[in-house]
Amino acid sequence: MALWFPYALGAALLASFNPIVVKRLLGDTDVAVVAWAGQAFALPLLGLTLVTFFGPLPRVDGMFVVGIAGSAGLNAAAHLAVTRAYKDADASLVSPLLAVSPAITLLVSVFTLREILTPLPILGVALIILGVYLLNLRSTRDFAGPLRELLHNRSHLLALFAGLLWGLTPIFEKTAIRHTFP
Repeated sequence: MALWFPYALGAALLASFNPIVVKRLLGDTDVAVVAWAGQAFALPLLGLTLVTFFGPLPRVDGMFVVGIAGSAGLNAAAHLAVTRAYKDADASLVSPLLAVSPAITLLVSVFTLREILTPLPILGVALIILGVYLLNLRSTRDFAGPLRELLHNRSHLLALFAGLLWGLTPIFEKTAIRHTFP
């Protein structure tokens, strides 16, 4: 078994609890506090890990700062949007809408990073989007129902907006990575 697999599985399992924890915290805590708390606790840990395990900091240029600032801004807005969506709607309806992120990343990276799409990733992302749609389909007689519900439900639009923003963050992050010089 590849070394990355247990880490990926562990991260996925831990991330699956996030909507439940957020929903519980929102019962008596403000949206902004819940949205920022996790990131506030993670930053010192990430900084310590960077310094401890990765040695001296690399040289960077101005585009690195643009990439980091863009990613940070989009992440902040996405966290606020999805936390508000969790407060106002069922987590089981909000979470699947975040699956639009890979589709956004795939499409935008073609134009911004000059990446080349291949059929298998396109098929994988299309299956994810189809799965999310079918998950929200209540009846086979009303195939447009999920789209109508999406357009009339503010919480679902907020979740979709967060997914859009999180689909753009890898573009900024890859730009930042390309502008580091070890």
